[in-house]
Amino acid sequence: MRTALIPAGAGEEMMDEAVPLLERHGLKRYEISNFARPGKECRHNLAYWNYLPYLGLGPSAVGFDGTKRFTNFRDLKSYKEKIETGNKPVHKIEILTEKSEKTNSS
Repeated sequence: MRTALIPAGAGEEMMDEAVPLLERHGLKRYEISNFARPGKECRHNLAYWNYLPYLGLGPSAVGFDGTKRFTNFRDLKSYKEKIETGNKPVHKIEILTEKSEKTNSS
């Protein structure tokens, strides 16, 4: 199956047309590519951008406790082994500092 690619610059032109159209229909832009009616924004996305805690469950899931970001093992075998031995299935922990937050957001 072939995927059609849009010409260079067409994406920007489409977005320039989409933003006013969506806003005329009551949708407000709250992220670079997300629009929603006021009060209907994705709570997970808002929590992520506002550094609020969120729980990540399952292989590859990411959670955040307000200071540390936890990433679970991706492969099911490792994830399952950790769970079965009574351990947390966390593969990576990042401690977010003000400096790392600025670096990650730019």
